[in-house]
Amino acid sequence: MSTPDGFTPYARSSRYLDLIGPLYEAVDDPAVVGLRIEGRHTNARGFLHAGVLVAVADVLMGHTAHRASPPGTGLVTASLTTDFPGSAQPGDWVTGAATVRRIGRKARLHQLRVHLERPTGPHRQRRLRHHRPKGPSTMTTTDRGFRQDIADATLSLPVAAAFGLTFTELAAGRAEGELAWRPELSHTPGAFQANPIAALADLTGVAAGITLLPPGSAAATVDYTVKFLAEARGDQLVARARVLRLGKTLTVAAVDIFVVRDRTETLCATALVTMRNITNGARSVTAA
Repeated sequence: MSTPDGFTPYARSSRYLDLIGPLYEAVDDPAVVGLRIEGRHTNARGFLHAGVLVAVADVLMGHTAHRASPPGTGLVTASLTTDFPGSAQPGDWVTGAATVRRIGRKARLHQLRVHLERPTGPHRQRRLRHHRPKGPSTMTTTDRGFRQDIADATLSLPVAAAFGLTFTELAAGRAEGELAWRPELSHTPGAFQANPIAALADLTGVAAGITLLPPGSAAATVDYTVKFLAEARGDQLVARARVLRLGKTLTVAAVDIFVVRDRTETLCATALVTMRNITNGARSVTAA
């Protein structure tokens, strides 16, 4: 599909944006960006993955705040809170407009609102099916120490593949994910950007929640908040997630993210992830 009139390729692209783009900006306002949703941007249910949207939001808000700051000012993300009141599908045109709400001596507060334009017509009509892993439908978290079915479903997502996520623990309300450093995930040599840290927290937190749901279930992020506690400079990120509350509709997980350097772990971020359970009415598993 073509790009709407009034938009041009984003002027401040990067190797990281190339993973999730192409991103466009409004000709008359660089604080407004657009993204055409493709299949590689979606989750297992065919909707726009939260991690993609947050990555675009963080980049746009950072660039908008930088333009509103004195020359030479350096900015890093300290906190990121997101809410997802709706969803987008392949073919949708999503636009975001960033606004600087407050500029302080040590911090800047900014906001981003996202809207979508959805094409109409028969070609947009489709049916979605829940992902179901291969094997007996009676499998529970106690049947195996590592939920390979959840790992396979998560790592098959183009977003997870683009980041290079791997799992080392995945069972009984817990998950541990790892992400190796590479230039595409950084704007400073040897340090991770805020975006892949947030995406790792989201993917690992949701995976932990799904371990307590029946086989074939899924989950969709409702909101998450990430607090960045230290610079993530190192060779690898390790995210450890644990379910705090398993509800009938919503599950909440806490995620601690560590950066590994010279075999030493340093806590660099912590997150709280809320997800909506999609279970087809089956009974959930009790956390260990």
